[in-house]
Amino acid sequence: MEIEILQKENLHFADLTLLNCNGLPHQEKVNAARQYWQGTTNRDTNTEVLYTGQFKIKALIQR
Repeated sequence: MEIEILQKENLHFADLTLLNCNGLPHQEKVNAARQYWQGTTNRDTNTEVLYTGQFKIKALIQR
């Protein structure tokens, strides 16, 4: 889906690889969670984008 974001201040970019922490000790999980919520400046395939707010659907993309 392609969307037009109407409120850009509601975007959070996070490193998706930090969620792969199931086998880690508790304190490392806590550190990973903190890093996740601090966000990232990366914009690659390992970047998760969270958004809350108004948007408009521009197109549905089928592959």
